[in-house]
Amino acid sequence: MSHLETRPRALALNILEEVVRRKTHLDQKLRSETVGLNARDTALVAELCFGVCRFYAELRILVLLVATAPLKDLEVELGLLLGFYEIKYTRIPAYATVNEITALIGERRPAAKSMVNACLRRYDRLVRAGKLAPTDLQARYAHPRWIIAKIAHDFPRDWQAILTANNGRSPFGLRVNAHRTRLADYTTFLDKEGIQYRLPAVPALAPDALILEGRYQTAALPRYPEGWICVQDVGAQLAAGLLIPQQGENILDACCAPGNKLSHGLITAAAIPAVHYLGLDKNPKRLAETRLNLARQGFSEDQAFQLRVADLNAFAKRRANQARYAKILLDVPCSASGVIRRHPDIKLRLAASNITGLVREQANLLQSAWRCLRPGGHLLYSSCSLFADENENLITAFLDDQSDARCLAPPARLRAVETIRWRQSGMFYLLPGQDHDGFFYARLIKQET
Repeated sequence: MSHLETRPRALALNILEEVVRRKTHLDQKLRSETVGLNARDTALVAELCFGVCRFYAELRILVLLVATAPLKDLEVELGLLLGFYEIKYTRIPAYATVNEITALIGERRPAAKSMVNACLRRYDRLVRAGKLAPTDLQARYAHPRWIIAKIAHDFPRDWQAILTANNGRSPFGLRVNAHRTRLADYTTFLDKEGIQYRLPAVPALAPDALILEGRYQTAALPRYPEGWICVQDVGAQLAAGLLIPQQGENILDACCAPGNKLSHGLITAAAIPAVHYLGLDKNPKRLAETRLNLARQGFSEDQAFQLRVADLNAFAKRRANQARYAKILLDVPCSASGVIRRHPDIKLRLAASNITGLVREQANLLQSAWRCLRPGGHLLYSSCSLFADENENLITAFLDDQSDARCLAPPARLRAVETIRWRQSGMFYLLPGQDHDGFFYARLIKQET
């Protein structure tokens, strides 16, 4: 790799090309490509990559408006997207952006150098003059058209607020590990370190949660290596309180990686006798990471819980596993459309055609989990998607087909939460807000016949 290609903008360009061409996950690529880079340059690479992904739909339309000729080269287009993002959304001086991007593209695509320089300068003039205000919905809301249409259909009163929230920065939610310490004790450490934080506006959502103000390296946070905290969105922390264990129950976490919901459940069950948790995941690597995560938080496999590499659909076919579990958490693989601001590359990687396959997978997992649930047992279906097809429509169809299934009413403490949108029978969405990302929850009971 040449010296130029180790600079932040060159690395950002390489990473974005992988995301666009190969649908690579941005987080994974950032980690692998910034090894050995100093903290300042790493932060700039992340800012540029996340920013371009976040506003990709808008920036592409702006490039079309400003470019003097059609762009057929992806690398040149991505160079302009980087430059346009810097000029509009960062404090980097425009002249520095123009010089750096022009030099970068000049080395890689010499024939495009003058065109890129002219486009960047023209764009800077138009932005400063306030003369660029495209009316296209994709530019206004910085989402692919199909996502805009889907959210508008599913949330006719909230779609604009959801899309706007998606273009913000996700809250840095932590859960204090009650197995190790107390919330008040941990905030004392943060105060001593001068780390700014706030508590959720609605403590009932997550009583052990706090939200950091600003961005930090997770591993460098006070007492993180000792397992006093885990990074977990406030909305995800709601799951443990919706699936309270009782004495002597077998509980199944059917898709348990990375393990934070499982550790939260173990804490909830700590004072309840003879509760046993089993965590499944079909991916051996992810389950190994889950085991390490749980060990850091103070949990090792024993009589109280076990981890197993297993596909839920195959697991449910074994007679010994059928009608065995009193409580099941089914946190399904999904489009992740509720956490777009945390993973803005979803806008580039996800296609409308993906949803049908996801819904089929989710329906199969729900049927398998239901076979494992004993009569009188409770199943919590959750996702970090806001698409109705993956959530309320799927659950409604399941209830129509499954005569022994009924949706449970929600806890009274959630009734006044402003970011919750209720659906029939007690299903609900948690919309992305100041304190949390977007989630869906449905509590089902298997009626005894």
